[in-house]
Amino acid sequence: MSAMLFRPEQPDSFLVRHRFWLLPLAAGLILSALVYGILPLFGVGQFARLFSLKRVMMLVGGFVGAIGYVYYWRWIKTRPEWLVGFMVLAWPVVAHLNGHLLLAGINLRLRPLLIVTVAIPALWIAWRNRQIIWNGLPHFKIYLAFLGWLLLYFIFYNSHAQDPLTAGAGSDGSLGLIQLMSYLYCALGMALSAVAILKNPNPQQFFDKFNQGLLWISAGVALYTIVGYPTLLTSLWLDGFLRALGIFAHPNPFAHHMGLLLLYLFGLFLYYQGSNHSRISHGLLYVSLALNVVAFLLGLSKTAIAVFTVCATIMLLMNLSSPVVRQHGVKLAVGAIILAPLGLFAYQLITGQSFMEIIESRLEETDSLEWRTQVWEYLIANIHGWWIITGHGFTNANEWVYQLTLDVEKNAKPLMMVHNGYIALLYDLGIMGYLFFVAVFRLMGSAFTGWLNRQQLPEIQPLQTTILAMSLYFLVVCGFDEMTYMFDAPMMFWILTSLMFTLCSLNLKTPETTFTGGVR
Repeated sequence: MSAMLFRPEQPDSFLVRHRFWLLPLAAGLILSALVYGILPLFGVGQFARLFSLKRVMMLVGGFVGAIGYVYYWRWIKTRPEWLVGFMVLAWPVVAHLNGHLLLAGINLRLRPLLIVTVAIPALWIAWRNRQIIWNGLPHFKIYLAFLGWLLLYFIFYNSHAQDPLTAGAGSDGSLGLIQLMSYLYCALGMALSAVAILKNPNPQQFFDKFNQGLLWISAGVALYTIVGYPTLLTSLWLDGFLRALGIFAHPNPFAHHMGLLLLYLFGLFLYYQGSNHSRISHGLLYVSLALNVVAFLLGLSKTAIAVFTVCATIMLLMNLSSPVVRQHGVKLAVGAIILAPLGLFAYQLITGQSFMEIIESRLEETDSLEWRTQVWEYLIANIHGWWIITGHGFTNANEWVYQLTLDVEKNAKPLMMVHNGYIALLYDLGIMGYLFFVAVFRLMGSAFTGWLNRQQLPEIQPLQTTILAMSLYFLVVCGFDEMTYMFDAPMMFWILTSLMFTLCSLNLKTPETTFTGGVR
């Protein structure tokens, strides 16, 4: 009797635990077999004509997809760190696939699908942990205000510029929709990064694992770029030069992606010295850094190489106060001096061209800067009067660039990008939209100044200087491209800097960022 009373409960079977979706699915399959298989054998075909097979398959597929999303939601809502890693990888992959599919006339709505996949759990996590995000990222509130201003313009004051190369395939041709999704993606990435660090019981371990995964993946993509470069698999002839583009559709977004990534990797090289030495595989770090440097140089971007060199030099100089950095910095410099001639020789052996002569030719080529300057002068001349306050409307600058560069007689491909994020913001959104964007970096700068006024922690100094260097790169390149939203670079910038920003705040043990407990 007592054995029966205290017998442990048996766990429910798989069918019992998942009956709420297995039973409707089984019923749907049985009805489908009945309508399309059994009844037609007896001459009853009106049901098959009434419910087409395609329609039923769409219903079944939608039902299975909804159930899958429910399980995904239940699993991911307490794991923001997984969402952060997914967001870093997903956007460039989706952009790569989407570009090829749209040019082929196929629109699978990959960008909206990615936003829906990420946004629902991300918004739930952000709302439940909003106070932590406010305190951990003081500039996030201003970014949300900027996003709200952008949404108002998207709804009520939109020029509806369309990319003619992809507009025929559906909604992905809308530049306004692309920009709005990009800015939203950045905001979600910032919020999740803050929660992933500040609510993690072991934030340092998560940061190390995240970096380990990023090193593996970036090394693989860089190797793929290098191997495919001579065969045009990952390269493109542009302006008379063979330029690497990696998994992107154009060399410029690839170059700026690599520029920001290399600054981050260089920051990791400085960070994982001294007391942090054992936290990561240094062999992997060195190999990934070397491969990404080679892939970056193959992009042959004058702007990216110049800005990266300046920012990396500033990083190194700001960290020379550390004896460990001085020691390993000398090793890195000696290694670069030894390996650089070998790399130049290998490049000439593979391509039959001198890398230094190509760089010299790229510096002499100024056509790109000339037509960009003409476009900027035209747009600035039209920012006057009431338009200074209201702007000309969302994506109006893109529409005008298309008209200015359209040359029917020469059959030249028109441009859609302003190639200057500041002018584009001011022209489209007016002074308020422009100031919202500038204020985000103003608050980041205030936080950085506050760090400098406190007692310095040598172990996090490389992260602080990496934030500064990446921000400088981002702001400078915004003057030459739409880095505010364009392609993958801004998403990577906001996610990586938010991770470092919150980790630095946590190490400084500011009252605002000292939290306990997991994600609710």
